[in-house]
Amino acid sequence: MAKEISLKTLLSNAKFHADRERLANKHRISNDILHHFLTLRPNEWRMVEFITRKLDPYPNELLNDSFIEAFARGEKAIPIKYLTVTVNAAEYIKSHNLHKHRGYQIFTQDAKALYEAEIEQAVSFCNYLNSLTLTRIVESATFYSYDRKNGVQRPITSKKRIKSKGQKHLEEGQIYSANQITFQLTQGVAVYMFFLREFFTTYSADILNTLSTIAARLYLMLRMHAEANGKEKGWHLQLDLNMCNTLSGTNYKTLSQFVNNFKAPEEINRLTEYELQITKDEQSKNGRSYTKVNLFFGKKSDWQQIEQGIKKSGRPRLPPRPRVKAGSAAEGDWARKSAKILLDYQAQRQCEGKELPKADRERLAKYEAILGTLEGIAVSGKQSCQHYDHLNAG
Repeated sequence: MAKEISLKTLLSNAKFHADRERLANKHRISNDILHHFLTLRPNEWRMVEFITRKLDPYPNELLNDSFIEAFARGEKAIPIKYLTVTVNAAEYIKSHNLHKHRGYQIFTQDAKALYEAEIEQAVSFCNYLNSLTLTRIVESATFYSYDRKNGVQRPITSKKRIKSKGQKHLEEGQIYSANQITFQLTQGVAVYMFFLREFFTTYSADILNTLSTIAARLYLMLRMHAEANGKEKGWHLQLDLNMCNTLSGTNYKTLSQFVNNFKAPEEINRLTEYELQITKDEQSKNGRSYTKVNLFFGKKSDWQQIEQGIKKSGRPRLPPRPRVKAGSAAEGDWARKSAKILLDYQAQRQCEGKELPKADRERLAKYEAILGTLEGIAVSGKQSCQHYDHLNAG
């Protein structure tokens, strides 16, 4: 009889893979909590998603069977230090491509909005997920301003000292924005954000950072649905007007207005691994109005993703250009080494019936311009074609 694997072993393995993903700026979030985060307003969601990146869902000190089992039974709580996350304005601004000067105010207002936010249960994007009982996300939030004179962060004693959104002028003693904020999440949220074993979504923050807030929300909804429904060639989601307005933070009166003005699918198609088409559902037409829209999406091929720069090609890394004069012998040596790497890789891809990605073709043209010709560079990749053909024949 096979030996039963302990909960600690399962979660330790999960932590190993999660830590490797984090090195590539990839993160995990429970589908149940992600689904409900999507009901938040866009600015609230933007902040809570950023906080999620800072959490370690598998704290080493808690990875023992006794604690995990007691936590699952509701007999133990996650220690406060693991629920506490500090977010710096500069990092937040950079990740979301915010304007440098207005970014601090946006950062502060997003944090204030999340602190006051409650999760609503009215909208359900996926009928296969659990309904949560929690309402509050943040237990407490401490805002800090930077004391330039002494070079330290000082806590802001009252949130009333921060300029409110829409307020035209500062009152006496008020400041425009915070420089740093420390959040403490609620225990209700902790139940869904720690010890993830199944029904979670893994996503790349690098991709999310290239998208607008609305497109990022849409992207995570697509990833959640795709990962939850297995490796299919394509997927289908259907949304009503309430879902569409909740997702996009809008208040359209008809689905036709929504579809005509919804630009996020263009970002999804250009910047992510998915191809998405959104159409009004003819079956739901009632008179001249539609009550549902269809989202049909599938994953691009590896080749398409490499061409668009979404996925790395997998070729060896090219040497950096040395700090030498243009036209010098040293520049020629660098170009020759780099060209050989690309020519070898090109030969390998040709064996597989694939073309060199566009970015690499442009690099090769640059090296040829430096060298005058690429003739005479030995291409070792050609020798692998016979081996590749032999494997296919076998």
